[in-house]
Amino acid sequence: MPRTDILASNSDQTRTINIQVKTRRCGTWQTSIDEGKKGTPLADEISFWIFVDIEKLDSPPVYYIVPDSWMRNDIYEVHQTYLARHGESRAHNSKSKHHGITAKRIEQWKGRWDLLGIFPKKEIVDKA
Repeated sequence: MPRTDILASNSDQTRTINIQVKTRRCGTWQTSIDEGKKGTPLADEISFWIFVDIEKLDSPPVYYIVPDSWMRNDIYEVHQTYLARHGESRAHNSKSKHHGITAKRIEQWKGRWDLLGIFPKKEIVDKA
């Protein structure tokens, strides 16, 4: 399955979700502008991006659980804004598809394990 690193479900297997994992040790998380798609968030999202920040090796990782539809729209919107600032083309390499995602852009999703909808509420613990 493209863009899926993990399939996960709740204990009675009534909800299955797709997870794409992105990790970083420094800088930004990396993806492609091809992942961007204009749209609105889905009410019952079943696909998520989990960003893992392992920059601080002496601390536990920080997790950001981002709905797929939100992330794709964000990539699209941020890239469109970038193009508008640079005369509708990339500043250095018009063929590049690289897209960096900063922690600031996804801060609202930090520790949002509840969004996955596969854990009983009492089991959701974010120690980060």
